[in-house]
Amino acid sequence: MKYLLISLMFPLWLKAQQADSSIKIIHRAPENWMVWQVKHVSQWIDRYNHERLPDGTAFTDSSRLLYPREQYIRWLFNALDPRLQKNGSASYKMLVNDFIEESCSSKPLLISHQPALTAMVPILVQTTNPQKDTITVSLQKRYRADSVAYWEVERVRFSKGFKLPKQLTSPDRATKRLYLPPNAHEVAFLPLRQLMIDSLTIARLTPDLGQSQSELLQLETLLCQQKLTLLAMLPPTIWIDTQRGWKIQLNDFVRESENSGWLITGLWKQDKTK
Repeated sequence: MKYLLISLMFPLWLKAQQADSSIKIIHRAPENWMVWQVKHVSQWIDRYNHERLPDGTAFTDSSRLLYPREQYIRWLFNALDPRLQKNGSASYKMLVNDFIEESCSSKPLLISHQPALTAMVPILVQTTNPQKDTITVSLQKRYRADSVAYWEVERVRFSKGFKLPKQLTSPDRATKRLYLPPNAHEVAFLPLRQLMIDSLTIARLTPDLGQSQSELLQLETLLCQQKLTLLAMLPPTIWIDTQRGWKIQLNDFVRESENSGWLITGLWKQDKTK
């Protein structure tokens, strides 16, 4: 009976296999907004420097005529910024125009491929009580002489009303330093969250183990005592210091639009005399 059942089922199984093999996967070309989306900060720099097209290929003399640098830079701003709309901020529009004019001058403003980057990362957390809160971690990107890059923690800020520990845990100065990968910002600094969960520390990500910063030691204590749950990494903010008088703020926009990915959301003209 068993062999009879198998002999009856085999033709049906074979027919199903043949039907599955006839299914073809259709590969569609990416949507236009997918090509224009600024997926990485390094890609943003390539576009700002007028070095690469949206598809990643290098500019030619003819393609530079099709995409003049002034318009190309304007496409790197958040088009939905209220300040850039018809009745928006006249002062901000003037600042944007000044920035673009200086960027496209006879001595164009270019950004290094080892840029001066800082970041601010909000983290949704929960203490021993049910109340959720937010802490903000500030980081800076560092570059070694051998071009190895990493992120390190500069400081921590707690939201107002956050319940802090009274007794602080001081980290051992002999403990090994930890480093965040150079592309951590491209994944909303998830490696920072994972490292704090696995190692129960944040001080080991700082250059001085947080000895001089009480907020870092307070967070270190909560992590060591496992009295803090890291729920989610919230969208980070990146700042690029051009080293030539301008500071640029970038935020990552997830939307099905050509104007998406890492876009300019703020500009500051710095005093060169300082």
